[in-house]
Amino acid sequence: MAYMLFDDIIPVLVLGLAGVIFVAIMMFLSVLTRPKGTKSPLKLATYECGEEPYEDRIGIQFNYQYFVYAIVFTALDVIAIFLYGWAASSVTLQAFALIPLAVFVGFILLAFLYTAIKTKDWKKKVM
Repeated sequence: MAYMLFDDIIPVLVLGLAGVIFVAIMMFLSVLTRPKGTKSPLKLATYECGEEPYEDRIGIQFNYQYFVYAIVFTALDVIAIFLYGWAASSVTLQAFALIPLAVFVGFILLAFLYTAIKTKDWKKKVM
């Protein structure tokens, strides 16, 4: 039994080692191929979606304008994962399994609509 377990683990270990070696090789190649020379303050500045960062007394400030889009994207990804699982097993499910799915999709759509309505003039309020 231990021999079979060891045979199952070897491919995982080899794949993990290959991943670590690949990352090490790519990092080494990036060091070799990157441009050399002096770095100007403009090149060292942080760049985030065209917004220039600024500092304040309380620390580093950033524009969180795209945070809402990230949350909506994550919510829609979660619903896609659940819908895929439901669709893959829909052959064996009964008709009453559609009710919890409809409730779940309804909650996600309500959250999406709430976000869309509340953030319609969001940029005007924040800026």
